[in-house]
Amino acid sequence: MSWEWGALLFLAGCGVGWAVRSVRRGADPASIVRAFEHLREGVLLLDGRELVVSMNEAARGLVGPGSQEEVDLPADLERVVGRELAAAVRSVGDATARDSVELGSGPDARTVALTVGPSGRGRRFVLLEDLSGITEVDRRRRDFVANASHELQTPIAALMGMLELMEESDGDYRRDLQRRSLKKAEALSVLTRDLMGLARAEDPHWQPPRVPVNLARVCEAVVERHADAARERELELTLEVAREAEIIGDATSVETCVSNLVQNAITFTDKGSVVVRLLPADGGGATIEVADTGSGIDPAILPRIFERFFRGDPARSRAAGGSGLGLSIVRNLVGRLGGRIAVSSRSGRGTRFTIELPVDPTRPLEGAGQVLGG
Repeated sequence: MSWEWGALLFLAGCGVGWAVRSVRRGADPASIVRAFEHLREGVLLLDGRELVVSMNEAARGLVGPGSQEEVDLPADLERVVGRELAAAVRSVGDATARDSVELGSGPDARTVALTVGPSGRGRRFVLLEDLSGITEVDRRRRDFVANASHELQTPIAALMGMLELMEESDGDYRRDLQRRSLKKAEALSVLTRDLMGLARAEDPHWQPPRVPVNLARVCEAVVERHADAARERELELTLEVAREAEIIGDATSVETCVSNLVQNAITFTDKGSVVVRLLPADGGGATIEVADTGSGIDPAILPRIFERFFRGDPARSRAAGGSGLGLSIVRNLVGRLGGRIAVSSRSGRGTRFTIELPVDPTRPLEGAGQVLGG
């Protein structure tokens, strides 16, 4: 059996879809060699002396320090892939087996899965897969579940405690417990709504409606909805429309984005004003700004404000009934609308969020879904 067919059978056994299909249709050796170079997975061929005799482009991008040099093949395994990965390959032995290894440290660290299998005549194949992205997704999912559980547990525990006290109370104290219980229930409702909204915004299968959206009307509705809250805090809430603009998109998504930004601005502004501006954008589309005269955002936490459950001022956010998910929802929805969002803030000078939206989400802006800070 040629090494090409041996490699193909090995990859098919590892579940690599292209290899499985190639085995079924009886691919020729030349096409197998060409296909190796375009594989997402890294593939190495080792001879009986542990020399690397062949490797594809993906493998060169995954392996250790030796890959940064121009190494003529065949070459020693450790020289090509680095000490960590070479040790992992040796530890697997001769039988077909799978393992994983951490390469590097800090922000450049990667988790690489390797599958080693025999090819006959003392040769072995090594399949390399970068699991860094998958590992990061798993970590974020675990963090999300832990945070969501904590956020739900706190108001539920408080609510249960107040309901138990209510059985033994009467008069003004009982009415106070009822009022506080209602507030906790409302907080649970907000959190549940935002969890569902975030799940939908992050769902790759969810397709927002694509209909004409009058942005001026959307902004007017948001300002009207938050007018009472602004008056209670003695803030001036205004809308400035430079020119009416219409896009193709989802009115509910746009309204959610603007509403979350306005709500945050009112919550974190003690005096002055909150302004919503609708501006035309170059090449069509529109820009929506929400600016306040609040205390601003600490530069140290500015890069983190779009993270799930992150609160710069936890006490004030919870007192206002915030879930800690608002800005994460905004970021995801803006990306689904084909737009991008920027934030600028100065201590004592307030904060400005800027949403840029294209005319049509099927023609997204460059860097759509990204966040720019300043």
